Amino acid sequence: MRPTTSGQLLLFERLAKGNWTNIGYIRKSPGQEPVETRKRLIEAMADRLKKQCLCKKTFVSDGTRSSDPILSRDVGSTRSHCNGNTQDMFAYISSATKNVRLCVIDYAGISTNPEDIKKTMRLVRNIKELEILHKSNVEAINRHELKTDKTLIKFQCRTGPVHRSK
Repeated sequence: MRPTTSGQLLLFERLAKGNWTNIGYIRKSPGQEPVETRKRLIEAMADRLKKQCLCKKTFVSDGTRSSDPILSRDVGSTRSHCNGNTQDMFAYISSATKNVRLCVIDYAGISTNPEDIKKTMRLVRNIKELEILHKSNVEAINRHELKTDKTLIKFQCRTGPVHRSK
């Protein structure tokens, strides 16, 4: 059974073999919005991940592009929202004792570079599944599927900005 709604995700999480933890990841592009507006948009995305993907923790990369290398995002950054930035997330994931399900809003929420996704998944072994929250469904992609070009091509998706905080 593959979850497609948040209710099905909850059932899937309960039935999954082993222990799982859902971690949310928000990537906010650079922009000219006032600080308070950016904070409100990030909080809206975090709430969406918590409610629809049942995320226990949420990490934010504020001011990075979808094409920026995932593993080097926020290196040396002191900016932090929610439970921390990208580097804090990797530290948390590397010490996790449960299987990690990384949840993002749309494909570009993690990256538009398929090779970078493949590299990240190869190096960060505790991420067992990637959950993509779309407008009306949740797509589950296991780490083995992320090795195939058929799956990775989905991440080359950007034709314009997507409003992820609604």
